[in-house]
Amino acid sequence: MKRLILFLYIVTMCMLLSAQLLDDLDFSWYSQGDPRWKYDNLGYSRWNTIGKSGCVLTCLSMLFNSEASNQQVTPEQLNNWLIENKGYSYSDMRWEIVAKYDGDGKGIEFVARTDRRNDWKFLSNQLELGRKVLVKVRGRQHWVVITKRNGPYNSANSYEVYDPGTPIFQKKTLAKWGGFRAARSFSGNWVNRDQIKMNDDVALLATDSLDTFLYNHFEVENPAELYVNIENGLNVALAGYFSLGLYTSENKFIDIIGFPMYLTINPKNNKEVLFGIEGVDDMLKTNYQIKLLYAKSLDDKGKPQNALVLNPSGLETFSFKMEEMEKSSGN
Repeated sequence: MKRLILFLYIVTMCMLLSAQLLDDLDFSWYSQGDPRWKYDNLGYSRWNTIGKSGCVLTCLSMLFNSEASNQQVTPEQLNNWLIENKGYSYSDMRWEIVAKYDGDGKGIEFVARTDRRNDWKFLSNQLELGRKVLVKVRGRQHWVVITKRNGPYNSANSYEVYDPGTPIFQKKTLAKWGGFRAARSFSGNWVNRDQIKMNDDVALLATDSLDTFLYNHFEVENPAELYVNIENGLNVALAGYFSLGLYTSENKFIDIIGFPMYLTINPKNNKEVLFGIEGVDDMLKTNYQIKLLYAKSLDDKGKPQNALVLNPSGLETFSFKMEEMEKSSGN
């Protein structure tokens, strides 16, 4: 009975987590308490685990998974690589080793550090240079990722935090801890909303009039193709699964529409894509919108894992014109 309850709890949490992340994420996030790696030994320790002390490892996995040059990277994968490559001193991270995961001189690089408490100038300058920063926030016990600054450079409330220490993603700032004690800065080609965009020239290509009549007659949802143009502003190629999410006007995730497509988009280039959609009836509701999602992997049901929402404002679905369907309905 306990196993069944635990199984149902994990499944429920995964479902809630998937929906929530598709509402909120613009940078990769992992929990060190994820059941997939929570009980794995951390580094060379026989007693320490990722769930107990793997905050640094999990933060670094977020960075690698949000960097365009890498395939999917999980805390489990990174931990195994570090063990094989002398990346730990017992269970403490060797910062000079971890950046070699994706090769010297490419991908993520460890570029700067400070051990001064609340070194706001350092933190602000590193973020302005386009870097991501890991900061120690609670003695020797906890590290989090700083992804951006919104506000005065010397205010803890200005810094957005991705915390690996919670079971579900929570929006936080450094104000939760009142500041930081040390910081490590990393450069990389980050996949984010500023660099990867879905342009506004979207077209919904409907079936012709005869097909539409038959679909309506047999009460089958009308299929269609959604034409989009995806722009890669990075200096490196971007590969992964792109999909479209259907959202309410309040930005709440409803479902994936169509099928995720694995694409490679060249640096500073764009790609025209046709997403096949099984049914468009829901899409035509005026209070719905569409957003572009990106992920490096799919789960066993074909849904994007750890997906980033690349155009948060969405595209209003009432702007789509389906001429064939309109003609059919007028006959």
